Amino acid sequence: KGTVAVIDGAGEYFQRLWCGFELYVTTLGRAAHYFDAYTTGGSAEGGEAIGLVDGYSYADVKSSHFKSKRERAFPAALLKKAETFDPAKAQVSNELDRDRI
Repeated sequence: KGTVAVIDGAGEYFQRLWCGFELYVTTLGRAAHYFDAYTTGGSAEGGEAIGLVDGYSYADVKSSHFKSKRERAFPAALLKKAETFDPAKAQVSNELDRDRI
């Protein structure tokens, strides 16, 4: 069980309150589950998928070498945005969501 997040190159995912809530519930909630994140390398069109996953992806062929090589390509700037997520400053489509979350 878990969540797969598809994150845009600008990291807007980490500006949205619902996305932060989803991340929290998946990784730190009562019954923590897997959280896998994918983005694209290069341009949005035709860019190769880069993922951070729990365990191995299909492309890793169960090799820690391939897993490490693939995950090194994940943009560090996106990881920084995840680390600095601030729920108080996050965007919402409906202000009621801010109170409920």
